[in-house]
Amino acid sequence: QPVSITYEICFSETIFGYKDLNVVIHYTDASMYIYPEISYTFKVRLFSDSFKYPRFISEQMEMLCQTSAIFKSRLDDQRKFLPYGQLLSKFIVSNSGSRELQVWMINESSPEFDAYLARVQTLALWYIEAAQYTDNSDPRWQHYFLYESFKRDDGTSRVALAGYASLVRFYNYPDKIRPRIAQILLLPHYHGAGIGARFLKAIYNDLIQDPKVTDITAEVPAESFITTRDYVNCSNCSTLKEFHADNLKKGFTEEMRNAALLRFKINPKQARRVYEILRLHHIGVRDEEAMEEYRLDVKKRLEKPFKRSERDWRKLSSVLDEYEYSAVVASQMSMEQKIAKLEQLYEEELAAYRTVIRRLINFANG
Repeated sequence: QPVSITYEICFSETIFGYKDLNVVIHYTDASMYIYPEISYTFKVRLFSDSFKYPRFISEQMEMLCQTSAIFKSRLDDQRKFLPYGQLLSKFIVSNSGSRELQVWMINESSPEFDAYLARVQTLALWYIEAAQYTDNSDPRWQHYFLYESFKRDDGTSRVALAGYASLVRFYNYPDKIRPRIAQILLLPHYHGAGIGARFLKAIYNDLIQDPKVTDITAEVPAESFITTRDYVNCSNCSTLKEFHADNLKKGFTEEMRNAALLRFKINPKQARRVYEILRLHHIGVRDEEAMEEYRLDVKKRLEKPFKRSERDWRKLSSVLDEYEYSAVVASQMSMEQKIAKLEQLYEEELAAYRTVIRRLINFANG
């Protein structure tokens, strides 16, 4: 599979010392041992015996199979691989045949698992911007793994990694926790079949059963994750009476906010987003009056950050000198600029919402 990112490994995206260099990274598909197959037509001779690999490269060496023979033995060993942790759920994907996916969870540390996790998280370096390894010695970490299960000819099963997610359970005063998803990755060949959404939904289903969880958040989410989260949240909330079409017409209510939080651990900001997506979903194509009411409602929310209250200006004037205060005032948008920016934000939200709505239609049954 082609990768999205290389600078995490190759720094400036160049490797010095080789001509016609070709590197193919092989992984065992369950145990995730790594073999770098390297070919080149010429290699520069090192002029110093004191040359050392950069620390990052040295740290990865233990994960690598140094020869193809060692990698072959790792491949043979995979028949004995068993996922770590506990099996939470299974689901079937019916596109291009029937495929079984399994979701596993683990929140404990051991030398064997920590080594496995480190190998798995090398995948993030290829696909997640600014990815970092997690410190599994911290007991707040919790990990989910998605595997595809295959039947062998002899009737036994084996698994292949399809994706993983790592989250940290932050303390929330006085006696609650707030899980934050730090990394979530679905391997490219599993994209496009609704598998990522079902994986995220399985994670949510596990977390919402914990009475200590207040809400579920994500750390600097990518656009693709936001779309998937919106889809899962909308799918869940559409089962609540508070989010039925007749109630959506009345605007965003405290009942919606509370229902989303209590039933699905969705925070108020995300609940508002769910309301806006589902309300748009239920507006008829030719219902111009309903669309105008919707536009005004969304823009009213989008406009709030543009408004500085009189109290805000008094605070600024008390901490800034006259020159600094004048600079802040001058930097504020003109009315025409605000209107244009507001329209831009509205159209961007609308485009994102319609992407989610198409997904709700295409995957109406889960």
